[in-house]
Amino acid sequence: MPGDTYPPRLACVTSSGPGLASLIYSVTAGGAPCDGLLFGDTITMTTSHMRDDDDTATVTECRAAISSALCCAGPCSFYDCAGQLAESALEELSRQQPGPLLGWVSYRPLLAVPAAGGGGGSTGASGPGGVGGGSSNNSSSSGSSATALMRPSMREAAVTQALLRRQLAREAAVGAGAGAGGGAAGQAVLLLLVGSGADHNGATVTWQLRCFQARQAPSSGELQLTPVPLTALNLGGHTGQGAYSELHAALGISASTTTALSTASIPASASIPRQASATAELGGVGSRPGSISSANAPSPAQLSSPPPPPGAAPQAGVYGSPAASLPGLGSPPQRTASQSSATPLAPPAPHPLMPALDPGALAALAAGSRAQVGAVKHHCEALLVGLHELCGQAVAGEAALERLRARRDALLAHLASSGQRG
Repeated sequence: MPGDTYPPRLACVTSSGPGLASLIYSVTAGGAPCDGLLFGDTITMTTSHMRDDDDTATVTECRAAISSALCCAGPCSFYDCAGQLAESALEELSRQQPGPLLGWVSYRPLLAVPAAGGGGGSTGASGPGGVGGGSSNNSSSSGSSATALMRPSMREAAVTQALLRRQLAREAAVGAGAGAGGGAAGQAVLLLLVGSGADHNGATVTWQLRCFQARQAPSSGELQLTPVPLTALNLGGHTGQGAYSELHAALGISASTTTALSTASIPASASIPRQASATAELGGVGSRPGSISSANAPSPAQLSSPPPPPGAAPQAGVYGSPAASLPGLGSPPQRTASQSSATPLAPPAPHPLMPALDPGALAALAAGSRAQVGAVKHHCEALLVGLHELCGQAVAGEAALERLRARRDALLAHLASSGQRG
C-alpha cells in the first residue's frame, strides 16, 4: 500500500564501504550496548534503462544515503527509558554534523550465534533488510536467540516513532507537504539494528545489521517498521547485468579533465587548412589511442633537422614547418578559430570499459570519505596529544634518573670515606 503510508517506501539504503566499516567498529569496540545517530539525505531518482529484450523503461524510486554517523558511549543518550526524546540532547548531538538527521542506530551484543549460515563468509546482502557476514542472515529459518534479538524492541519502536513524528512536524512547519505523501519525498527516518557475537572461542565473529524504515499511516497513525535493504557502495565495475549503461550526465569518470578541447567536439572550419586539423590529433588532445596515422606523422628527418640560420624563411618538411610546430613536439599549441571560447564544448566521452556511475552514489561516497577524513584527523590529533604527554613523562623520568644517580654517587663517596677512617 504505497499511498496509504508516509514517507514513501525506500528502495534501498546506501552507505560507502569505509563509512559502514567505521560505523560497525565504533559501536562494537566497547562491547556494551550503545546507540548513535545517522545523518544523510533522501534522494528521489528517475532512471532510464535500456535492455536487450525490452524497450526503454523509466523507473522512479527513493533511496536514502547515509553520509555520516555519530556513536554515543551508552544507551539512552538522547531519549529516556520510556522512549521519549530529549530535544536538547538531540539538538546538541546533531549540531556539528554535515548532513540532516536520517535516523539512529542501536547496538546490542548477541547472546548466541545463529546455527545456520555457514560461518565466516564475506560481507554481503543478507535478506531483505540486512547486511552481514556468512552466518548473519535475516531469514526466519534460524530459531536462535541471536536472530530474535535483531527485531526492534518496544523502546526502540517508541524512539523511532518519536523521531518520525518530530520529522513530520518539522516538514509541516516549513510547508513540505506531509499530508498524504503525494508530493515530493520527505526525509526518511531509519532504525539500524547492529549486533555482534563470537563463537568457537573467538575464532568466529558474527555481525548482524538490519535496517528499518519508519512509516506512518495517516488514517490510523499506526507506526510501521518496514525492513529496507542496506547496500555498501564501492568504486568498481558493474558486471553480471544484462543491460546497457544508463545515459545521464555523469559520464567518463576515468577520462582526464584536460580533454575539453577534444577534436570530436570541435567542428572543422573551412578557413582552417587540412594540416591544422591534423595537429589536434597528433597533439593527443582528447584523441583515442591509435588515432595517429602514418600519413600525418612527422618523419624522423623532420624532427632531427637543425634549426635554420637567423633570417632564413622556414621550408616545408624541415624544422620550423607546420608539421614540426605541433602540440606536444616542443612548441605551444596555437589558438585557432575552432578553439575559441564561443564554441560549445561537449562533455568527454565515457570510457568503453567503465559504465557511467550514479551521481547520487558518487555524492554518498564523497560524503562518507569526508567523514572518514575528519575521523582520521581527530584520531591523529589525539595520538599527537598522547605522544606529547609521553614525551613529558620521559623528560621527567630522565630528571628523576639523574637525581638518583647523583644520590648514588654521594652514597658511594660516603661509604668510601667511612672505609678509610676505619
